[in-house]
Amino acid sequence: MGLRALALAVIMASASGCQPSGKPTVSVPAAPVGVEKLEDTRHTLVQTLRDAKALEPGRLVSHISHTCSLQLGGKRYPIIDLRELVPGETTARGINSILLLSPTLELVQRLDYASERPLFCVANHLYVWGDMWLETLGAEGNELTFGEQGQIESIRHVEANAMPAWPADGQAFQ
Repeated sequence: MGLRALALAVIMASASGCQPSGKPTVSVPAAPVGVEKLEDTRHTLVQTLRDAKALEPGRLVSHISHTCSLQLGGKRYPIIDLRELVPGETTARGINSILLLSPTLELVQRLDYASERPLFCVANHLYVWGDMWLETLGAEGNELTFGEQGQIESIRHVEANAMPAWPADGQAFQ
């Protein structure tokens, strides 16, 4: 058999799911990469929040992202930025929330916000864009400090130039 005929036989066998020996091959889907990996991550986040019963029935998810994870008591607690639309008769109304999940991905706490946004985490501190008002503490600020079980211990205002630098080594995501 010539080289050209052998190459054609290999191509035909591959297309039919067989190796040149005639044995069937098993097709395993490749792990997502690139855009697919990002899209898969978004779907995973939505499913995680559904499983944790953190999504309100009747609302539409318009934005979801994993901002960072707090380090509390040696464990990682994910911070999720969630924006939902509440369909209405004339215009949809938006609900914005910062969700704190446990290391087992259960909802620990939900903080609704107006225009503030979670930025990054450093250890047990969450930094937000703009000052949030917390009714439970009767105070506002942009640095939230969390205790070991995910409870907010304090909130204070930190000037932008006094904020810690966003960790370039990836610690904001750990």
